[in-house]
Amino acid sequence: MVLKMKPAFPLTLTYLTRPLVRTIFALLLSGCLSQVELETVNLAGILTVDGQVSTISDQNRIKVGRTADTDRLPIPLPGVSVQLFDDIGNSYNYQEDDLFPGTYLLPGLEGVPGRTYYIQIITPSGETYESVPETIPAATTQFTTSYEI
Repeated sequence: MVLKMKPAFPLTLTYLTRPLVRTIFALLLSGCLSQVELETVNLAGILTVDGQVSTISDQNRIKVGRTADTDRLPIPLPGVSVQLFDDIGNSYNYQEDDLFPGTYLLPGLEGVPGRTYYIQIITPSGETYESVPETIPAATTQFTTSYEI
């Protein structure tokens, strides 16, 4: 018969090293921090546009706003005229979302791969902006997965 005895106070390497590693890591982090002063330029009032033209009809959404004086999200800009143009001469008018001012929707349009689009925005004050024309890339082949048990 073999008797195995456990020590009265089991010490493991993990038990001893975990607090030591945490302490060293905290000291390294606290010793490497120094304050850096960055000079920034206040760009309040700059027009911001966020959106896309998609091959999925309910994904054609554009948000128009202006940057704020502080570090916050752009202020929505309602009452903007937003038009989409394609490379064969068609134009489409975005409609402002009643629930979200500054958000403009173009339901029912599906972007066509290979076709080039750009938008034109006219603000209530008469400023006109146009995007750079971009082409929707050709559709890739469908990717399917399967498994067997």
